[in-house]
Amino acid sequence: MKKIYFYFFLIFISCKNAETEDKLEKAISEIETLKIKGKQDSLKVAENYKNLLDSVNVNSENSLDLSTQYEKLKSSIFVVYTSNDFETFQGTAFLVDNKGTCVSNFHVFKNVKKAILENSNGNKYSLLDIIKYDEENDYIIFKIDLKNEFINPLKICSINPKIGEECFTIGNPRGLNQTLSKGIISGYRSESKLIQTTTEITHGSSGGPLFNSKSEVVGITTSGLGEANINFAININQLNFEEEVNAINNSNDFFIVNSEKAYFHNYPDISSKRNAYIVKGDGGNIIESRNGFIYVIFKNNRNQITKGWININDIEYN
Repeated sequence: MKKIYFYFFLIFISCKNAETEDKLEKAISEIETLKIKGKQDSLKVAENYKNLLDSVNVNSENSLDLSTQYEKLKSSIFVVYTSNDFETFQGTAFLVDNKGTCVSNFHVFKNVKKAILENSNGNKYSLLDIIKYDEENDYIIFKIDLKNEFINPLKICSINPKIGEECFTIGNPRGLNQTLSKGIISGYRSESKLIQTTTEITHGSSGGPLFNSKSEVVGITTSGLGEANINFAININQLNFEEEVNAINNSNDFFIVNSEKAYFHNYPDISSKRNAYIVKGDGGNIIESRNGFIYVIFKNNRNQITKGWININDIEYN
């Protein structure tokens, strides 16, 4: 009996959470009363002892699992370095398919001229093309040059997590690259477009993945208030971009205008907009894509040809 008591004492020293301590105290108390009640209760004590060990093992496995998942996931999450003519900025992005498609916050790339991504292995990747961006909902989808390197893409979850569920993120807050933070889903805001979480999200983490307990992406980390564990991520289920990315990857570089008017631009930037446009339902082949624009040569039914850049938000791929 002394050996059993001493073994329980060793577990008590190593397990500090309150729930486990309560179970240990109860089990020890029952062991003490075993001397009085006799051997008929020994099976009950043994069962409690087994349940206690199972509880401790489950806690250990969960802790180990998060560490293991971190090691599996971190190479798919990038530090984003962007710059304009005057400043350099930092954010986060993550890979969603094996063709180099990535997701981040739009504000990480807004008004910048250069962007370089780096993963946990120290490998650097250049930005090839912007597939789509949405300033209002603050997300951007783009492609990088993987240089024939295979990186496991992150899995997107199709179900909203429940309030109270555990979640975590891997980001690059304030230059502290590949930081793991854990919390819970604490609410939904703005008609479920935003996920509120206690997981810490600070400068440099913008554009990173918010994971559920199964390591599936449920949100794009966006901002934190810096107080009371109030942080926000874009609800990835509200964007419906996974189908669009798949459509783009399977496209034959043919486009159809889906807005009322798709204006031509002299260059792949908003400031070079022209008066010429093509209307909803018009389509053609894509010659080149760059910086969120496609270059097209369009011939109308009168055989008039117009060349120029069109914003990708005005078209859909076919």
